[in-house]
Amino acid sequence: MNCALVLADQTLSQLLKRYFSQLRGAAVVFEACSCEKIFDDSVLGAADLLFLDDLCLQESLVGFLNEMENAPLLVGVNISPMRQAELGNLSVFSYLQLPASLEKLIGLFDLAARMGKKEVGFSRQSFFFVKSDYKIVKINFSDILYCEGMKDYTQIFLEHADNPVISLQNLKSVCEKLPASQFLRVHRSFCVAIDKIDIVT
Repeated sequence: MNCALVLADQTLSQLLKRYFSQLRGAAVVFEACSCEKIFDDSVLGAADLLFLDDLCLQESLVGFLNEMENAPLLVGVNISPMRQAELGNLSVFSYLQLPASLEKLIGLFDLAARMGKKEVGFSRQSFFFVKSDYKIVKINFSDILYCEGMKDYTQIFLEHADNPVISLQNLKSVCEKLPASQFLRVHRSFCVAIDKIDIVT
């Protein structure tokens, strides 16, 4: 996923680049601290996602992007809720508050890929950790059959395990840690591993 960063606050820019360095296939193809340089198709043509802060997120820029063929998706970085309401009629793909978890950024990339911007080639962690019975337990995504929400905790059923791992997190919190491309929330109480589904009746 190619990213363009146009952020007046270079601290945010450095933070995003640190996140991207943990994702194979994520690259910064353009970086600037003001929006003057981006009114050029050749600059943005290679980008899939364009990260802008409040100073650069302007109607004129969004209008320019709307007229571009194959324009990057627009991500507003650290935009206040009040400002988001003001920008409600603009074509902003998503808003990102930093610092954010790596999982949040991966979810953003997954969603952009599903919207047809690009097949994402980055690899993510193949596991996550949950708190269970006063221990921290490592769970590989590939071992999960399904998760069942039980009010304020979640049972995680694993291949080759007699008993589920019981996490002291609700199903929503657990699902946010799972890759959206591999798991599907099929009911308010169940999330299943797509590759473990044989038959749907």
